[in-house]
Amino acid sequence: MGPLVNIEELFDPRFTGDPLPDLLPDLAGAKIRHIALDCSLRISLSSGWRVNFEGPSCVVLPSGEVRQFEFISDVLPDDKYLTPELRDLVGEPVTEMHYKAGTRDLALVTPKGRIAVAGYYAITPWEMWGIGGFIDGASTALDVD
Repeated sequence: MGPLVNIEELFDPRFTGDPLPDLLPDLAGAKIRHIALDCSLRISLSSGWRVNFEGPSCVVLPSGEVRQFEFISDVLPDDKYLTPELRDLVGEPVTEMHYKAGTRDLALVTPKGRIAVAGYYAITPWEMWGIGGFIDGASTALDVD
């Protein structure tokens, strides 16, 4: 993986996002059941949805401190590669989901921190699978008029 992208300003803890497009489910209320890390970050939720973050990602702690992590190539997805901040989020409820239409940034907010991906820096910044099918974070169907 190339150099880390400084995404601290993209995920200002005060950011509450744009209105969610009709295509996106609001994942608030679901619990994080499992997180695995390899060449993407895979988050499985109690609602049946799975979110893969594939662009530059981080955890924003409640204090506002940003902890970026690196994806790991050539390994199977596993929770043994998680940072302590990611590991602490397993079992936490998603209290809010934030989406930034202009850049397709996506964040899942929990009481212990926000998992966020910078949409602008990846061809496919994130994907979702679940009830209702598959949603590609790069889809033009997410464009807001």
